[in-house]
Amino acid sequence: MRPGELVIVGAHYDSVGNPGANDNGSGTAAIMEAAQVLGARAFEATLRIIAFDNEEGGLVGSAAYVDAHPNDSVRCMLNVDTIAQDGGDHKLSIDSSNHLAMENQVAAAMGRYGQGIVTVVRQTGDMSDHLSFESGGFTACEVYNNDWWDHGDPYIHGAGDSVDTPGYINYAFATKVTRGVVGFLAEQAVLVAAP
Repeated sequence: MRPGELVIVGAHYDSVGNPGANDNGSGTAAIMEAAQVLGARAFEATLRIIAFDNEEGGLVGSAAYVDAHPNDSVRCMLNVDTIAQDGGDHKLSIDSSNHLAMENQVAAAMGRYGQGIVTVVRQTGDMSDHLSFESGGFTACEVYNNDWWDHGDPYIHGAGDSVDTPGYINYAFATKVTRGVVGFLAEQAVLVAAP
């Protein structure tokens, strides 16, 4: 058992003056589902599920968390941001500044549990809450819809980022990504078999 070692999953719950269904209601829903599914199970490491505020204002919530916990033993931190829009190609980006090994582990978990999700591993250091953890010296990466890169997202940060926009929110894709996230967390924290 390694209860002092943390496996962290996070998502920001703020938006930019709009409904924020994809950015980032989708990520927030995913971590809430992870809490529901994994909360009653035992793990060797400690799972910590965090909803951050003010990502859109400059990663304020995640930076405050990292500043308050500089000496935590963090195995990894997975950030979930904008996972409910795939442009029809079933692609999910996995991104960090320099944690390729973790990105590949997330991609492998998505392959095992994500039911047909195509992963694209990047190292752009895309701007989201995982960067606060990377800046604090922790291993971290994020998952987000690949549509940013291949098609653009016409509704992000606008009124169209809503469950009411026809054809915008892809619930099936978000569900598959969430399954992959849950599987990754269970593998990293090491699920303890029931006696």
